[in-house]
Amino acid sequence: MKALLWWVCGVVVISIITTGVGMMSIAGFVNDHSDSTSLTVAQESASASTGVQKNQQPNTHIFAMGDIMLGRYVETLIEKNGPGYPFEDVRDMLRGYDMVIANLEGPVVDDAPQTPNGSLQFSFPTTAMDVLTSAHVTHVSLANNHTLNYGRNGYEETVERLKNAGIAPYGDPSEIDEAHVYRGNTAGHEIILIGFLDLQKIDTSKLIELISSYPEESFVIATPHWGSEYSLQSNASQQNLAHELIDAGTDVVIGHHPHVVQEIELYNGKFIFYSLGNAVFDQYFSEETQKGLGVEILLNNRGAEYTLHPLTSERSQLQLMADDDARAFLKGLSRRSTKAPQDQIIAGTVVQTDGDSTPAKASTP
Repeated sequence: MKALLWWVCGVVVISIITTGVGMMSIAGFVNDHSDSTSLTVAQESASASTGVQKNQQPNTHIFAMGDIMLGRYVETLIEKNGPGYPFEDVRDMLRGYDMVIANLEGPVVDDAPQTPNGSLQFSFPTTAMDVLTSAHVTHVSLANNHTLNYGRNGYEETVERLKNAGIAPYGDPSEIDEAHVYRGNTAGHEIILIGFLDLQKIDTSKLIELISSYPEESFVIATPHWGSEYSLQSNASQQNLAHELIDAGTDVVIGHHPHVVQEIELYNGKFIFYSLGNAVFDQYFSEETQKGLGVEILLNNRGAEYTLHPLTSERSQLQLMADDDARAFLKGLSRRSTKAPQDQIIAGTVVQTDGDSTPAKASTP
């Protein structure tokens, strides 16, 4: 999807407009469709910006979040509080999206014991399907370093259980091929999801060839499992591969694995979210591992619009960050995002409003 126009907005709003020749201006306005502090980035297609008419299409709303781990102490909490517990506070919000995407950090197997606290040999109970469906999770990547914890049979059982629950799995920990790519049509938009594991050397030529084969009008989302755990910054390997993905035709890169939120990069007019951090996990040992980022994608005739939703976790229960915390989080994220328009983000106009001219505290869930 070609991009010529970008802007940033939100309930706490910083707006940046850039053209294809690099001109920038700064303005502020209000997105009144969100109940939380958020930052929106929009990409306008070349045909729309040049006045070329396209057939009207309904909007497609996608929400992407980070790692979901439903074993260890999270399993204990689910047994005590029910399968709706991990996403109870954001369930209604998630049900408003056409697609909800996440990384499922382990296998769902029937005969495995509960994973002991501290163990990295993950297994999730079969009630994990109820957890995911109650939260309207529609697509999950299985291309990570834990879905083979119970071997290939455990992986295949997980795939089958997800499909039976109406959830689309994609990605494989050891294979990069068309068979493990999700390709579907939502409201007239062709969506392609490519998940892959990049903790060891992978065949990038096969990956690039696969991405390059898709039509330009499709919207390609790459969700690599990569990077260094607990590092707030991406490494050179991530950056080089992300650039290759974009150059091959990927529209947005959304990474997982570090368990913390890493920086955002704007490269050749496309966004790279190096890591969204944790969504549901039991890593209580730091503030960073209990924070995450949700990326809302709105596809329409103009192209793609992105809204960032700062997230937090309270005893493995996902929540939207409170207003003040979200502003501080986005400010810190912008400082780390040196290859994105962070100077303009920091210096932009901040607006909070409840519909009149009086600044007001943004509503929180």
